Amino acid sequence: MQPTSGRKPQLFIYLILSCIALQQLYILNSNRIAFLNKSTLPFGQSDSVAVYEKKLVNAVSLLPPKSKIGYIQDSGLSVMQGHIFLSQYAMAPRLLQEKSLSDTVLANFPISGTIEHPNNPLYTERKNWLVLKDFKNGFFLIRRK
Repeated sequence: MQPTSGRKPQLFIYLILSCIALQQLYILNSNRIAFLNKSTLPFGQSDSVAVYEKKLVNAVSLLPPKSKIGYIQDSGLSVMQGHIFLSQYAMAPRLLQEKSLSDTVLANFPISGTIEHPNNPLYTERKNWLVLKDFKNGFFLIRRK
């Protein structure tokens, strides 16, 4: 009889642990759904994709679909922040190329604000570039002269 009396506390512990695990899975799943659902964001906030789509809506209308354009951003913006990826998503099906700049470039300069700023990555070449459009939100459409 002793072996069966020792199993009851173990069974009870397994039951409690199983309930806790199910509760944690429920919480994780609820948070994942809330994260994916835009309507659950706090008042006044929006997701990054929507922000970039709104910022680049005018640039999208100026450039033909399936075009290839350059992309450059302020040196203070890190790759880990994903600005290039958000910009690429908002500009699709246009292709942004970061490495070799083409003649037309989408410039993301929210920190420096202009090519004329000394901290701008194109500052040393500023005389070689013409600003086609300042979108007044940190983005510029520029062209090589």
